[in-house]
Amino acid sequence: MNAVKLLLLVILLPLSHLFSQSIREIEGGVILGASSYSGDLTPAITPYKKDIAPSFGIAARTALSQKFKLRASLSAFKLQSNDLNFPERTSRNFNFKTNLYELALVTEWEPFGKDRYYGDAQGSRVFHPLISPYLYSGVMLGFASANPNFSGYKGTNTTILNGIVKDKQHGSSSYVLAIPIGVGVKYDLTSRIVLGLDACMRITFSDYIDGICNSASPLSKDSYSTIQLMAFYRFKNN
Repeated sequence: MNAVKLLLLVILLPLSHLFSQSIREIEGGVILGASSYSGDLTPAITPYKKDIAPSFGIAARTALSQKFKLRASLSAFKLQSNDLNFPERTSRNFNFKTNLYELALVTEWEPFGKDRYYGDAQGSRVFHPLISPYLYSGVMLGFASANPNFSGYKGTNTTILNGIVKDKQHGSSSYVLAIPIGVGVKYDLTSRIVLGLDACMRITFSDYIDGICNSASPLSKDSYSTIQLMAFYRFKNN
């Protein structure tokens, strides 16, 4: 199954379920967070403090059931790294900055979500505020505008020099398809306002988020992660 078919499948399956039933809940909100990168310029997938940059976005969410929600978001990230951050990389001396814009569609699984509402003795639906964990995954499609800098390399390694030529020929812009794996917690501040804090890693199918591939590690893909604070308002709640 190619990437386009996978994207359509992940989008259409939850949407078909959503429109087969009445919409129970609609939420809109904002996202503020921090992003970090892992790829050709970092030796580990864990964030490096000097690479952390701000991110922000907007999102909408609706209930598929008491435990599952569908969330769509549009976000902007700044990703960056520098070989000078790591002593073993200083002789290569690459660095980059990337602006990445991401459209995401994910399904949240909130195992205790069914406890948010209950029926009273008269049969009315009563709201019960929760502090509730959740997991999510789905698909994310991004557009990356990378600005790699190879000028710090003064060596004569032909593999690196030939790789730099190929990376420059590739260009600075690319599309990014990613699979997110996230975990978070929600807090119902009121029946209308819900706050959330989550962490997410995006596993991508691209090695050009940083604009660097052949001159570094062409056999591995890039990834990026976020820690996000979200605030949602429930427009429909019945």
